[in-house]
Amino acid sequence: MLGDDRCVRANMPFPTTFHVAVYKRNPTEEDTAQGHTQPVYQVGVVPGGYFELSLSKRQHRHARVPSMSGQEVMTSIGLVNAKFPLVGKQPGWTRRSHGYHGDDGRYYHGTPFEVGGTAGSNLMCRDANLCFKIWQFLKQGRPFGPMFKSGSTVGCGVRINPRTGTIFAFFTNNGELISGEDGAYVECEHRNWYPAVGLDSYDALHLNFGQEPFVYSAIADELFEECNDMATTVSEQLQWYDISDSDGESSEDEENDDNNDSGDSFGSDVSDEEVSARLIMRILAMRRAGTDVA
Repeated sequence: MLGDDRCVRANMPFPTTFHVAVYKRNPTEEDTAQGHTQPVYQVGVVPGGYFELSLSKRQHRHARVPSMSGQEVMTSIGLVNAKFPLVGKQPGWTRRSHGYHGDDGRYYHGTPFEVGGTAGSNLMCRDANLCFKIWQFLKQGRPFGPMFKSGSTVGCGVRINPRTGTIFAFFTNNGELISGEDGAYVECEHRNWYPAVGLDSYDALHLNFGQEPFVYSAIADELFEECNDMATTVSEQLQWYDISDSDGESSEDEENDDNNDSGDSFGSDVSDEEVSARLIMRILAMRRAGTDVA
């Protein structure tokens, strides 16, 4: 029911070191000019990560009851730590969380609304107007971006300064980077940040971690560009596969590959996933060595 403030959290945090990422993207103007009209997958090395949340309306059998904030629905997006409570909280209502809230467009970080140690979401008030005024007075989120609701797509991610290790959170709204009073990037003191969505709504949710083109389409290139001039750091942090004769990668095998289009150059006992991973690592190793990759 509305007013319960439930959260959905990813099982794994965003990586804090360089890692291989695959993002689906729509063709660029250059791609289209060359006759490529289908979406493609970009493969590269990135620090940090990004995800998007799309909201759509759906019919619900229960009557629509306004939440405590006076709004019919409220959804939030953000980052939380591993111990964040998934019931009774929204991202941003604890010190180890960051949240961008759709009902007011505010950014929250360690700013729950409390009365005498009791969470505001549990505050009982017979006078709805008085309760709403108390809630408005107690909440401490700061103005940040546009409000969002059904029909919107919002995003959240982390970017890491590879040289200093400093982590920054950022948010987007319908393909636009949000720049609040203190700028677009918010420094995070914690490291292991889990993507999270807070729910106090009947809206249908769709999460995108790169399996579909992002509405904020610039993010893939922005993340990939952070690896420029960082070859030494990348090579230290990435887990490289060793390509040896046991993988079927001897010179003799390479000669046989010229006459064999099966693509199974790693042996029949190697899974498709491992083949893909090894091929990606080989490409990255060639790039690191300055070899052109077709």
